[in-house]
Amino acid sequence: MTDRRVERLHRVVNRRALVRACARAAGWSVARGGVYDVRGSALVVWPEPWSALPLQPRGQPLGMISWDWGVPAEQFATVTRVEAGAGHTTAEVLAHLDRLLEPSG
Repeated sequence: MTDRRVERLHRVVNRRALVRACARAAGWSVARGGVYDVRGSALVVWPEPWSALPLQPRGQPLGMISWDWGVPAEQFATVTRVEAGAGHTTAEVLAHLDRLLEPSG
C-alpha cells in the first residue's frame, strides 16, 4: 500500500472473540462477494468486493490489521498493528474489527 498510515498498537482481546470475528470476516470474504481477506494473523480490508471470476482486486486495500495469537497468554490475542491505505484512517480500519468483534456481529 502506498501513502499508508501505520499505527502500532497493544490492544489485548479475547482469543475466542477474535476467532469468531475472523469466522465472520471469512463469511464476508472477497471470495464470497465481501470485502475481507483473512490471513493467519492478519485481516485485509478492501474498499469494495472484488470483481467476478477470476477474482481481481479493485484498487488498493483500505487497510490491514495484524495481531499476535496467545499474547499475553494463551486465551488472548494482541492487536499489534493497523495500516490504512491512502485516503483512509487507521480508525476507519479498526472500526471494521470492532464491528466484527461485536457479540451480535
